[in-house]
Amino acid sequence: MIDLHQVQPEERLSRWKLAVPQLFPGITLHLPHKVPSRGFIQRTRVANSLAWLIDSSPTRVVYSPQAARGDGPQHISIMLQLKGATRVTQGSRSGSLAAGEFCLIDNREPFILEVPSNYSRFVAWQLPRDLVLRHHPHIDRLMATNHDTRNHAASVVGAAMVQTLQASSHLGERQQQAALAGFIQMLGVLDAPGEDACRTPHWRLAQALEVIDEHFTNPSLDAAFVAETLQVSRRQLDRLFQDELNATVTARIWERRLEQAARLLRSPTQVLRSITDIALSCGFEDAAHFTRSFKKRFQLTPRDWRSRHLIHPDAR
Repeated sequence: MIDLHQVQPEERLSRWKLAVPQLFPGITLHLPHKVPSRGFIQRTRVANSLAWLIDSSPTRVVYSPQAARGDGPQHISIMLQLKGATRVTQGSRSGSLAAGEFCLIDNREPFILEVPSNYSRFVAWQLPRDLVLRHHPHIDRLMATNHDTRNHAASVVGAAMVQTLQASSHLGERQQQAALAGFIQMLGVLDAPGEDACRTPHWRLAQALEVIDEHFTNPSLDAAFVAETLQVSRRQLDRLFQDELNATVTARIWERRLEQAARLLRSPTQVLRSITDIALSCGFEDAAHFTRSFKKRFQLTPRDWRSRHLIHPDAR
């Protein structure tokens, strides 16, 4: 936890500028005042997700995925404004969050947060990106779009978010996993602006993602297997993935394997397993190929990734 009220005024700026980028790699801060009047960050863990309660003085936050080096789990954040206001910009979308409003932000893309005046107090819950996309392949349409909890659908999501985070410390690991999965499923009640029935998530894409999730540990899984399981042509399936996810089926299979391997390598419960064993359990056919792919994806070898997260369990 960080609380600038407990820091001498002359040390607040340096402490804040040092702490925030460490907690959120890829973040650059621009503060208009040399002595921030307030600054507070508290973390809550819910299964394999993190939620952050943040209180900030006027500031401008710029996030670059390239600067983050891709060395942490990919996530989609839901940001709920509690007090004050925050302006959120991602891609071509931009809007100002007032108290009671929330939006979604994808850490695979750059974004900007601006606290224009006074202060901002909000909760940002970093949800596992692969799990969100598994249920909501078209959720990119919701990024940086305001949802007001006075709206019935948005109120369901906002209330569930607050209640889940408040109760999380009293839940066991299995209960937390169920609560996280249930909340992510609940995001389906949200609508993108102007969305109509013809723009709802493609059911066949959702089926394909389920097949990949069920069989990715099998080294023989490939795009042809997925197409055959769904009884569609390989060309049709590839076109669907390109149109909807801007990725190939093969790339999605490899991404799923690498995400699982990264998760196992940073888990203290898997520390006695060899890297080769983990690689094979995730569907890779040999350790050398796995190491090359892993380093390309995370900019660290599997051994360095494991060491980093065992020494610094909070590293992302």
